[in-house]
Amino acid sequence: MRQFLVLLVLALVAGCVSERVPNQGPTTFEFKPTGAAAAKFSRNPPRTFPTPTRAPTPAELEASQTFTNKNQVITLINPLIGRVASVNPSLRFVVLDFSLNRLPALGQPLNVYRQGQKVGELRVSGPVLDNHVVADVVAGAAQPGDQVRDN
Repeated sequence: MRQFLVLLVLALVAGCVSERVPNQGPTTFEFKPTGAAAAKFSRNPPRTFPTPTRAPTPAELEASQTFTNKNQVITLINPLIGRVASVNPSLRFVVLDFSLNRLPALGQPLNVYRQGQKVGELRVSGPVLDNHVVADVVAGAAQPGDQVRDN
C-alpha cells in the first residue's frame, strides 16, 4: 500500500511538471479606475486649497460668543487662566504659563490665587514667547504653581 501511494504521488508530480508552460516573462496587471474612483486613485488628484480668511476683530469675537435660542440667551465664557511658571522676587516679575488657554493682552491686570485665596496682583508687561508671558508684580506675592486669572 505504501509503495502504491508513493507511485501515485510521483505520477501526479510528473504530470504537473510535464504540463508546465515555458516562462513568458512576468505577468503584469494594470488597474485603471473610472469615474469617481479615478479621481480617488489618480496619481495627480485635483488639489483643493482652503480660501484664506481674515482674523476676526475683538468685537466680532465677543459678538460670536453670544447665542440666542428662543427665549434663552447663552453666553460662552472663555476664562483667562494660567499658572506662575517662575518668579524673580528681587526684580518683582513673574513668568506666566498659558499653555491651555489664550494669552492675556499687554498691560492687562491679573490676579494671583493660591489655594483659592487671592495673594497678589500682576500687570502683563511682556515679552511673549509661545505660551509664556512676563508680568510685573504690582501687589502681594506669587510662587511657582499659583493660579493666575483675570479680574
